[in-house]
Amino acid sequence: MQLIEAWPSPDNVSLPHHVFAVVKQILIEPFGDEDSAIGFWTETGCLLAICDDLLELSVLPREATYHRLMQALSVPDVVEYLPDSYELLMAITTDSGTGTYLVLTPDARTRAQP
Repeated sequence: MQLIEAWPSPDNVSLPHHVFAVVKQILIEPFGDEDSAIGFWTETGCLLAICDDLLELSVLPREATYHRLMQALSVPDVVEYLPDSYELLMAITTDSGTGTYLVLTPDARTRAQP
């Protein structure tokens, strides 16, 4: 699992370029431009996680990050289906609008099944 607290860029995100381009567009959309999105992201502490296997969540310490990711997985406010069967689940996790974005790779759900 990759956890990204800084504004995501192709250099710090392990996603195919065309998938990342769609994720970035989704992150910017509510703000109208990238500078505004970056400002909000930095100010509120948004989080992007990329998960290859949902079982990875079970090894995280039961702290704030774990609970934010579980909220995005269990009761997402938004679900976006991305190219190549990736999924983006988003949850607003604070009153200030902090977003937790969980990207599931194509096999993330099937790997977690016994």
